[in-house]
Amino acid sequence: MAPLWLSTTRISIHVGKSVFYRTSTPRVCGWSKITVVGVRAYSETSKSDESSSKPKPDVPAKNNWSSTPVKKSEYVPQAEYNRVSYEYPEPPKEAKFIPVESKPFQRHIPLLAGLAGVLWAIYAYRHFMSEKKSGDQNVLSPDHFVTYKLTYKEDISPDVALLELSPKYDTHRELIKKKGGLWNGKKIWSVEVKQPEIQVVRKYTPLPMYYMQYKEGDETKGLLRLLGKDDDEGRFVMLVKKYSDGEVSRYLHKLPLGSDVEIRGPHIGYKFPYSPIDATEPRNPMLDLPSRMAPEYDHPEGVPLPENVAFFAGGTGISAILQSLFSVNPPRGFTTVYYSVRSRDEIPFQRFLLFLEKVGRAKFNIFVDNENKFVSLKDVPEPAELNYSSAQANAEVHDQIEQEVKIQKMMEAMRKEKELGIEAKPSLVEISNQVSEQKLANVSGEKDTVASNKASPTKDVSPQNPKLRYNSILEQVADNPPVPEKPSLAVVCGPEGYVNFIAGSMGPNGDAPIGGLLGRRGWNSQNTFRMEP
Repeated sequence: MAPLWLSTTRISIHVGKSVFYRTSTPRVCGWSKITVVGVRAYSETSKSDESSSKPKPDVPAKNNWSSTPVKKSEYVPQAEYNRVSYEYPEPPKEAKFIPVESKPFQRHIPLLAGLAGVLWAIYAYRHFMSEKKSGDQNVLSPDHFVTYKLTYKEDISPDVALLELSPKYDTHRELIKKKGGLWNGKKIWSVEVKQPEIQVVRKYTPLPMYYMQYKEGDETKGLLRLLGKDDDEGRFVMLVKKYSDGEVSRYLHKLPLGSDVEIRGPHIGYKFPYSPIDATEPRNPMLDLPSRMAPEYDHPEGVPLPENVAFFAGGTGISAILQSLFSVNPPRGFTTVYYSVRSRDEIPFQRFLLFLEKVGRAKFNIFVDNENKFVSLKDVPEPAELNYSSAQANAEVHDQIEQEVKIQKMMEAMRKEKELGIEAKPSLVEISNQVSEQKLANVSGEKDTVASNKASPTKDVSPQNPKLRYNSILEQVADNPPVPEKPSLAVVCGPEGYVNFIAGSMGPNGDAPIGGLLGRRGWNSQNTFRMEP
């Protein structure tokens, strides 16, 4: 170190703080620091390097006034001073921006929403707007197909089932009610059912029946009922038998409930011939409970008896005569049914067949193949004469036309005489009386052509008395059981082989002569009709 006298020093002491001083010696030029600890002081001289020229940070003194020296571990002087600089860090890297529409699914959402709107508009127009505009397009018609829904199915046997079809739209029901319903016992009609996969159709005979559905636990069951006097809502039941080569029958059997079924019709298969009894009050329709059916009126005097019918049915062909017997305005005559079926398990509507017999409207003769019971010649009755033939009806129409022509001539003569100022000989009252007498003759049978027909025996009972004497038709039939006469009409319905066996082949135009069992019994084309179910 340099001698103390070589340096000029100015010292200022402050207790507990560091003191800085400046030397003026040539060897030492810089800043020195003295740290005072207690009463003992020592000095630290900075090096004369470039880094010593920088002031060092102030280090506070420790308040330790004891004579114990300071441990080196508490303070270690640095040989070099590294300045710590604080710089702004680099900004974080931003994630790549992915717009929402660039995602595979979400970017097609507007397109999908627009497509859904267009499809909904088409659906709403077809099923709401077009339905109101089309009107009759939703009612059964032989010109176009109408969509029905399968609302119930009941299996009678593995191959025979009953299917309930209901209109798909409410407007269909309303239009049917306005038109008076679908059913009329004076005609037998069918509908065509389409198999949409291969575009083929087959005819089936609807029945005026429906299923009253109810819940039994978790299972939905249905009770088969007759339409009777209830409002016709367009529902009906079809008897369908499944055949191995039947495309439509197999298609219907496998359809689940709620499926759409396209049908077209009605197609009239047979109309019962006109009879004067049809101009009177119609017969009451069948009901589910015969005890609630009102007794029937006695046959009016002087009016020809209705025709009794012999109906030969095979398999599902029984639907044709049951449609007529269950409809509104059923036939007035007695019906004898000869029904051929493979097994008793396939006999449908057994409860209703019994009801028809109880009310005295029909008799069922059942022939079961599995029991070796087949219809034969001895079972076929001989035909009776028609109570009211078409020739007689044509004669009445001819006479009525002639009478109308005479009246027109008389009216023309009166007009001319009035124009000439001559008093007319026949009065309007006389003409009116003549017209009334003619109409009365047509209804009451006072004409010779009507009087020659068979009429029912005279009875002392007035038409109103049966309803006063009996509470129901069951009491009336029990008191006066019907004694049916021989049938005067025969109708055959069933598979082609069955029709050929009973009445012979229909021929290409359906007008071939009557053959088979009926031909051998004396039936002919004037009193026999053949049809397919």
